[in-house]
Amino acid sequence: MRQTLIKYIGFLVLGSLTAAAEKSNDSQLGDDLLRLGYSVAVGRKDRANKLVLEGVLGEKKRLFLVDTGWGITALDNTAARGLKTASDLGAVLEDPVLGQITESVVMEKLTLGGSTFLNQPAAVQKLEMDYLTTEENGVLGCDFLLRNFCLIDCGFGRLFFRSAARSVEQTKAMEESLRREGFIEVSMNRGYGFTVDSKIKNLGVRWVVDTGAAYSVLDETQIRRLSLMLEKVRAPETGTLVTHDISGRAAGVGKIGAHKFRVTTPNALQIGAREWKNVRFEVMNLENWGIGVPGKAWETVQGMLGEDMLISSGALIDCAGGKLWFRPAKATPR
Repeated sequence: MRQTLIKYIGFLVLGSLTAAAEKSNDSQLGDDLLRLGYSVAVGRKDRANKLVLEGVLGEKKRLFLVDTGWGITALDNTAARGLKTASDLGAVLEDPVLGQITESVVMEKLTLGGSTFLNQPAAVQKLEMDYLTTEENGVLGCDFLLRNFCLIDCGFGRLFFRSAARSVEQTKAMEESLRREGFIEVSMNRGYGFTVDSKIKNLGVRWVVDTGAAYSVLDETQIRRLSLMLEKVRAPETGTLVTHDISGRAAGVGKIGAHKFRVTTPNALQIGAREWKNVRFEVMNLENWGIGVPGKAWETVQGMLGEDMLISSGALIDCAGGKLWFRPAKATPR
């Protein structure tokens, strides 16, 4: 059978998005980006440490997690039911990020924040955690974020997107405006996801920028290398001086499972020109996430920079531009 080549089509703006931006408590940045041709979808306010968007896939309401630590956009089995692959359609989807696609399902019509995205590919998999239930029906991964030239405003829970890349002049104008407002820029490395380099005790630490991680996590191999101490708590028994590590369990999706974490608080963390004092991190064996594993995409990574840090520092992630911007300390949203 002869196959048809489906070119990627960006998104159609169906309604005015200015009102949504004005409700976000940071209208100046929103207005500047709208003037540069961006549209916006505002995340749900009841999702702590998550950027979750309400959307419509086909005719059904769905919830989507925006996750910079997730490679390829995914849907759970329920949300993917009834969707066809490009192969089923007798076509090849020509995607600017993933190349030619035949087997992923195609979200022929996805609406977010008043805009409709056409022909977006997605893998199908279970989005279950070891002992936690998730309400999200899908994950918008790095392919979606790059394909749609997204900016993620972590501090105010917004996703900005465009139908085409910025021009050189537009990028210059946007970046000069951010610098005037006191934003601090950090270059991101782009491969499988986005990574940034930092210093702890004058030693280099590389983090994957992960909006899907509720908390920032340092791989346990770094405790000795960085000469860090684990946080401890006194046992509750009356009169005892015995202490135990502060600990808990954190879960990843699917086969990653649930794993024990402990806690450490470095005196200082520096990313670019921005410095934090006494930042608390979870400490865990991250090899199940592929971090620090020889031969894996994140072989040189030592931690996950999660939403706790990204939200509290008012981070703006320019996915296509390859930069992470931190708001000045006095202007962070919380």
